[in-house]
Amino acid sequence: MMFPVPSWIYHKWEAEYKLGEGDEKHLGFIKVTEMTCVGKWTVPFMTFVANILQSALLLFHLSDLALDGPGMVNLRFRFPFGQVIVFQSVSPLAPMLTQVTHSVYATRFVPRFVAKFVISSLVQQVCL
Repeated sequence: MMFPVPSWIYHKWEAEYKLGEGDEKHLGFIKVTEMTCVGKWTVPFMTFVANILQSALLLFHLSDLALDGPGMVNLRFRFPFGQVIVFQSVSPLAPMLTQVTHSVYATRFVPRFVAKFVISSLVQQVCL
């Protein structure tokens, strides 16, 4: 269910991406920061940082990028009251068809509804 939100309440995003070097060339390191803002003011305790470690076996076909083997994504969402860790496994089944499996773990101080919100948001992105 969607609720109308005034335009002066918005989310601000910052992202950093770094490829691994040396023995970690197959890894991608991503840091995403999301802040909830009201006007020019950032709401305290509504800033979330996700550290993502992405591992995949990739083949380059001229200018295309193809997933050749299974991929593993580790997402770490840090909240003021703990963290939620999501392991996402991506396996190619056929051209344009993949199987995605999510496993979610949270520290004991994270309310269950927060962990459920994180996983439902991830599933919603995959299914849309």
